[in-house]
Amino acid sequence: MLLGDSVMAWNRDTGESVGDALQNATGKAVVNVSVGGAVMLDQQGAGDLIPEKYVDVDWAWVVFNGGANDLAQLCGCDRCDSVLDDLVTADGQQGRIVESIQTVLQEATSRVAYVGYYNLIPNADIEFDACVDELTVLN
Repeated sequence: MLLGDSVMAWNRDTGESVGDALQNATGKAVVNVSVGGAVMLDQQGAGDLIPEKYVDVDWAWVVFNGGANDLAQLCGCDRCDSVLDDLVTADGQQGRIVESIQTVLQEATSRVAYVGYYNLIPNADIEFDACVDELTVLN
């Protein structure tokens, strides 16, 4: 199972998404429920919640990402540390990402892979430009 935001959803319509690449590499069927704009943290109407896309089945693997949209929508460049802690604490022991991983591990015999984000180019005039440092910390 593959879930997450646009990074996982991109190119699904052309058969060239991350899920398609995983399926081609492993020969195993991949269910891709990723959605562009999806978030990890509940933000009143901000978009699909990635953790809620998980379906409790004994998948061989559950691969997901998430957090960039939360940073872009919630930080405002003055709450970044708080949002990062809500996603995953510096010690890696708490936060929504950790809770999501623990849920999968407790409910199924699946292995879990959380995929970080590609490196953004600073000052590239893109939506997440202001969050480059925070995405590095999240990774």
